[in-house]
Amino acid sequence: MATPSLSDMRGYEPAALDDLVRRSVNGEFSPAGMKQIAKAFDAKGRDFMAEVEKLRKEIGVDEEGRGGAPAAPTEPTDGGGRDLRGRSGESAEGAAEKRDKARDEAQRAAFETVRDKVATLLAEGMPVDREKLAKIAKDAKLQAAKKIDEAAEAGLVLAAREIVGKGDPLWKTYDTLVQLYKDQPNLSAKTSTSKIAQAYSTPAPLAFVASQLAQIAETRDVDGKPILESTAGNGMLLIEADPKSVQANEMDPVRAQTLRDQGFEVSQEDATKWEPKEESGHVIINPPFGTIRTEEKTNQEFPFVGDETTTQIDHSIAIRALENMTEDGRAVLILGGIKATDPDARRKAYNTGDKARFYKHLYQNYKVIDHFTVDGDLYKKQGAGWPIDVIVIDGKGQAPTDLPSQIPPRIISTWVDLGTELEKTDGQRIDERTATEGEIRDALVGSLGKGAGDAKPPVKPDGGRGDISEPEKPPAPQEPDGGDGRPGKGATGRKAGPPADTEGVSDVASGGKANA
Repeated sequence: MATPSLSDMRGYEPAALDDLVRRSVNGEFSPAGMKQIAKAFDAKGRDFMAEVEKLRKEIGVDEEGRGGAPAAPTEPTDGGGRDLRGRSGESAEGAAEKRDKARDEAQRAAFETVRDKVATLLAEGMPVDREKLAKIAKDAKLQAAKKIDEAAEAGLVLAAREIVGKGDPLWKTYDTLVQLYKDQPNLSAKTSTSKIAQAYSTPAPLAFVASQLAQIAETRDVDGKPILESTAGNGMLLIEADPKSVQANEMDPVRAQTLRDQGFEVSQEDATKWEPKEESGHVIINPPFGTIRTEEKTNQEFPFVGDETTTQIDHSIAIRALENMTEDGRAVLILGGIKATDPDARRKAYNTGDKARFYKHLYQNYKVIDHFTVDGDLYKKQGAGWPIDVIVIDGKGQAPTDLPSQIPPRIISTWVDLGTELEKTDGQRIDERTATEGEIRDALVGSLGKGAGDAKPPVKPDGGRGDISEPEKPPAPQEPDGGDGRPGKGATGRKAGPPADTEGVSDVASGGKANA
């Protein structure tokens, strides 16, 4: 029988994957076909060959499908003499299905136990390191390393939702989320597919900043247009969102279920092709980034603009999401960045290949008001280390700011610096991303920079502009007890959390569904 394609298997539910295991035990697939199925299982955090071998032992057949003595003629066989009846008289397939169902239910219960325990500890300010996580998982009898990390990530999201649901001032919420990140375990268990696709979850403090910049918690849309998250993961970017106002998409079945447990309605489609039900007023995404190699050792092509394609999966997903945004919509994109720190090297990288084409289209068609890079070191606990770019968009149309090939995005390398992003106005962001004549000339002449003479403006090590002073900020307000104001506090007077007309988050640390 023909082996399902990888694209088809990406959309399989757990029951369909279990059926592939049973069919493999019955000898329906060639060795090459089983290798292809194993890749699909790897992408979903399951070990195909281990499951096949386990089922073979349970029903007593070898790799050729041969069992023990033939059963009596009255008992059902597969036509080749292989007994398909269990000791109770039911078919081996039926018995295996029951065992699979019981196993899945037990592992799901164990997953939820680990998730809720991690959420409770972190929400109470108690650190959970790898050793403690391993003990929690062992006590719950959750076995696979990837599933343990997924449960921990789900717990992190629940803890973060509880923190933002308190409605504290922005600075306090942000500082608490930074501490949450410091208290969380390193999440290092990744499948080969997730490593290749650079598919890593967003750290809680960065997710909160992105959510604020995308205005997720504000009732901005008078027409009630929903929020769009096309690669929603476990929901970290949606910690301020009312689940009822979100169009979420997530292909991974475990993560999709985690989203449903929080109250989200979830699609499970290819994000490069997904068509949401309606236009969105807010877009917030952190898709997997980079290139993906095919079995033919070539880079996979993804839809881009019109009939064009791109090898960068994050560019494809970003354009697809933005095409669904309303004319006056707000968006924050978290995409793969540039590893270089030298300003000239960064300008060149942003002006080369798929990146040049993507950013030219983006800046010509969407009002990019800010673009900055977050150092990969701030991603370490998520199992990553590559820098990412945060792009803030306020509607469709020509961007009022300059391309990254002219002004390389500033590099943020500490949580303190990231927190100050909560204080800036849109006008200040635009000013920081608008080039002077000297900068434009410097970007054009490149290696001939010496000839620019005194006209060349100073450039900061992170690629920022040295000839323009930082916008003057108001004095930091004082707490009644004399404490200093922190990022976001006093600058806007805003508080974290869902819109005022929705219920707050409750019972999330214990696994209850979020109401916001």
